[in-house]
Amino acid sequence: MLYVWGLAERVSCTDAEKKQCQDLIDELLEQTSRVQNEGLLCLEETLQKIPRGFLHTALQLTVANIEPNVMREILEKRILLSDIKGVALLRRIIQLEFSMCLTNNYGEESTRTILNALLDIDREGVPAC
Repeated sequence: MLYVWGLAERVSCTDAEKKQCQDLIDELLEQTSRVQNEGLLCLEETLQKIPRGFLHTALQLTVANIEPNVMREILEKRILLSDIKGVALLRRIIQLEFSMCLTNNYGEESTRTILNALLDIDREGVPAC
């Protein structure tokens, strides 16, 4: 993602909001495990259960096997053209990076490390120094 220095201010969140995002990461990691066991097409079932929105779009692009660089560009534009801030922005960034991990066939541990870095915590869930 084209991260800019001002992004940290836009995604400023309370500890409670970060906890919500950690819960989101835990849910997404369950999907990572499923995809590793069953393949990307298992996400079609997930798509039927989640409301239309950013994550839905990200998963649709993943299942459609869109080129990773094109997929990232589409999702980044949706983020950059929105006026969201705080926890809503952080959730979208987590969802974007999650979908990129799936597209690149990263395992659960790699995905966990990448997503936890967005919350500034290490892979054990401990705040980074």
